[in-house]
Amino acid sequence: MRKYLSMENATLEMNFSSLDDYYSVVDNNINEILLQNFKRIIFHISELDLDKFINAVNSQLKNIEPLIMINSFITSPNIELKLPNNFVIVNTNENNILNVEGVYNSVKFTTETKDLIVSNISKNLIIEPVIDVDNISTEMENLNDLFNEIIDNDINLGGFMLSSFIMREHPCNAYLCNGWKCKKRISGLPKHIYINEKMDVYPHDLFYKVFYIGNTKNKKIDTLLEEYYMSREYNNFIDYCKKVFIKYLSKYPYELVPLIEYIKLEVSKDE
Repeated sequence: MRKYLSMENATLEMNFSSLDDYYSVVDNNINEILLQNFKRIIFHISELDLDKFINAVNSQLKNIEPLIMINSFITSPNIELKLPNNFVIVNTNENNILNVEGVYNSVKFTTETKDLIVSNISKNLIIEPVIDVDNISTEMENLNDLFNEIIDNDINLGGFMLSSFIMREHPCNAYLCNGWKCKKRISGLPKHIYINEKMDVYPHDLFYKVFYIGNTKNKKIDTLLEEYYMSREYNNFIDYCKKVFIKYLSKYPYELVPLIEYIKLEVSKDE
């Protein structure tokens, strides 16, 4: 079985409207998820269902190695939840920044949210850059300005932002080397696996048919990923990674590269 190395920090994300769908996927795949060596499992749960969901999955997911991240749009000024050690809540309501143990606050970074981030930087923020690759110079300048203002603080940076230097030195970080020549022996699989409402599976949030992995109603996650590695869709994914690497990275002057956003750009041009 092809599985992730710990250094790949692989993430499995599920986004359903029905709690029963979450329970079904977890029940049917928990052993495969653990054997696959995912380091994070992300669920999207409504504020009203938080207690119910945590209690329902507690026996299966508490104290396992992956970090369980529960994204929720929280409107209450305070929440009191008993969380297992490996659980965190990610509050996606940036108009309601919480300062509660076990809760992180996800804030999309734009020029409009800069002051909000700076004034709340001590409150467990996860900064999610919103990157327009057609205007990359301005976007990187804005991001650097933010970093300079919060330089003395630890930064939780979300999104798939990669170091351009490391990507050039180790193209396996951009899926362009299977790790055998550099002896890492990495899996070669996408490091972020996303299951949507229909239980369709995609690499990252690249919801395009050309990258389609499969459906968890029909097969378990480990089988889908093993078959994906040998598929035309996987080759499509690698081809676009190569295209972005060659087209943009050779003269890329900035420290961080939004690889997935560039892939989306190239796919949109080809559609």
